Amino acid sequence: MVRKMVKQVISALIVIALISPVFVSPVVALFIGGHFSVIMTGSMEPTIPVGSIVTIKKVNPEYVKVGDIITFKAGESTVMHRVIDKIVENGSYYFRTKGDANEVPDP
Repeated sequence: MVRKMVKQVISALIVIALISPVFVSPVVALFIGGHFSVIMTGSMEPTIPVGSIVTIKKVNPEYVKVGDIITFKAGESTVMHRVIDKIVENGSYYFRTKGDANEVPDP
């Protein structure tokens, strides 16, 4: 009886997760050790439309490649832009970024 109820609950959760991106992103984030965020600006359109829910996971900078999309802090803001250049100096990593919809790279 309990086993059947557990199967039904799990089945219901799977259906909800498959139907709704609002549930999918947090579940994925939980499994990969990251978190999720909602995109609030159009700087990465059309690749990532405003209102999209994205999963963010911390990675070592050596694994980031030109063309990857990264999230970083810029003052009080969190920015998600594409890497257009990667520089390694004395073991430190620096990334030049640009929003896909922006005409110029980030300062």
